[in-house]
Amino acid sequence: MGLGLALVLLCLPAPAGAAEVRVTVQVDGVAGELRTNVLARLTIFQRRNEQHSETGLRRLHRAAEEEILAALEPFGYYDPDVGSELIETDGTWEAYYRIDPGPVVRVTEVDVRVTGPGSEDDSFRDAVQAFPLREGSALRHDVYEQGRMSLEGVADRRGYFDARFTRREVPVDVATNSARILLHLETGDRYRFGPVRFEQEGFSPELLESYIPFRRGEPFQNSLLLDLQNGLTSTDFFRSVNVDVREGEAENLEVPIVVTLQPRPRTRYDVGAGYGTDTGPRGTLGWELRRLNQYGHRLFGEVQGSFVRRTATLRYTIPYGGQGNEIAVTAGFRDDDPATHRDRTYLLGGSVTRDRWGWRESLYINVLRAEFSVAGLRGISTVVLPGAEWNRTRSDNPIYPSRGHRLSLELRGSDSALGSDVSFLQSTVRAKVIRPAGASGRVLARAELGGSVIDDFSQLPATIRYFAGGDRSIRGFGYRSIGPRDEDGNPIGGRHLVTGSLEYEHLFGSQWGMAVFYDAGNAMTRIDDRLEQGAGIGGRWVSPIGLVRLDLAAAVSRSGLPLRLHVMFGPDL
Repeated sequence: MGLGLALVLLCLPAPAGAAEVRVTVQVDGVAGELRTNVLARLTIFQRRNEQHSETGLRRLHRAAEEEILAALEPFGYYDPDVGSELIETDGTWEAYYRIDPGPVVRVTEVDVRVTGPGSEDDSFRDAVQAFPLREGSALRHDVYEQGRMSLEGVADRRGYFDARFTRREVPVDVATNSARILLHLETGDRYRFGPVRFEQEGFSPELLESYIPFRRGEPFQNSLLLDLQNGLTSTDFFRSVNVDVREGEAENLEVPIVVTLQPRPRTRYDVGAGYGTDTGPRGTLGWELRRLNQYGHRLFGEVQGSFVRRTATLRYTIPYGGQGNEIAVTAGFRDDDPATHRDRTYLLGGSVTRDRWGWRESLYINVLRAEFSVAGLRGISTVVLPGAEWNRTRSDNPIYPSRGHRLSLELRGSDSALGSDVSFLQSTVRAKVIRPAGASGRVLARAELGGSVIDDFSQLPATIRYFAGGDRSIRGFGYRSIGPRDEDGNPIGGRHLVTGSLEYEHLFGSQWGMAVFYDAGNAMTRIDDRLEQGAGIGGRWVSPIGLVRLDLAAAVSRSGLPLRLHVMFGPDL
């Protein structure tokens, strides 16, 4: 009997309202972020493409008004007028909502205060003064949260780990469309740096501790932990550097720090290739022993070769004092053979490198033995060359920056009192700046200024003289082909150097672009010698591993406007 009744019930037609239907949703009266938030909160809109029973659809419709009210409140609208309809026409359902947000709630009082030991901390004072809501502001809960989180962020960054809000209220009076902000933070005591423990293998504690930019007992400051992490990362010793603040293990307000280090492979190999109009094809083979001992000593070797230059370098590096400081001893060989001269140089030198005032500073002394031939004149010079160099590079993208710069200043010289065959003083300033120009363009400006003080210029090795022309100098001219010449018209190099370039690039899409440029400058005997000029157009390809440049340049300052093709591959900075 029960089975038969079940079969009968299954064969009966479905009751009214049980058919599955879809719905379209229309919202009027709000726009922009208000509309976006309303649609995000409306369940009936989020489920509009699903099948519903009529009963379920009406249930979603009844919930819509409360959802709309909840969506408007974060923007300060607490008294809206919402009209709604659910209409069925020939089996098609439409939910319609007409919204009048009404007047926005205004802030009539902002009581944000910091109490406790940290109340005199300038960082808290700045956060209170910068609180984003003021009397008369429209109440925005997201903006309020930004201000509240800013106070919490100061507490975390400055070591007030026990900070808590003793009052955190935003009472709203709908009748008067007004709101008060009551936000009181009790800071508690400020914690101090405790012991630092390194979890690692292979390096001496003394070496790692030299990278700690603070002392035990100093007030906690999160930025110093970032300096510690960045300093260890910059050594290239480690694959990962994790700095953990153990707040739960603090004793007497001293919080311990645990640094976990994962080392990189001990040996690194580099193989590189490139092409430039100046050099032709070029290749690089390098290797490095990252860790010769527990004190972080390194050994680096590299050979490079192209049609116009061959180099070999061997460098032994010793870190000291942390933060990227290092002492290096270098031996090298360089053979330059462009069309303008020949220069074979042997080098032995030492340097001390460190960061200073945001710059990378290198103080060095090199001993050079140079055999050179310029414009048919041959010479051999021994030069004891002390010098100093400062470099700084910043960019927002290592492959194709839209904003960045590279600056360098080098001072060097020698004197017969040091055992040199030539006495001179020389300074060189180089700068390159990149700035965005519209959504798809950028402007590149480059300049190089150099000057020498010397009595007997003929004794100066070619590698120390100034030449201009080529891919990265003045396009439209051959590599190092611009400068003073002898009676037969052969370049002999100059005492001074002035070059500049202005370029505009525009990308069409994400990878391909065009450029127009103008270059000017000269290597000269006197600073008032005339400037050579080059200009042209180019193509650009932002490849996955670097920027490829193809430039067609005309030597504007030469009769007949001779053309030259320049091909370059490599980073901008």
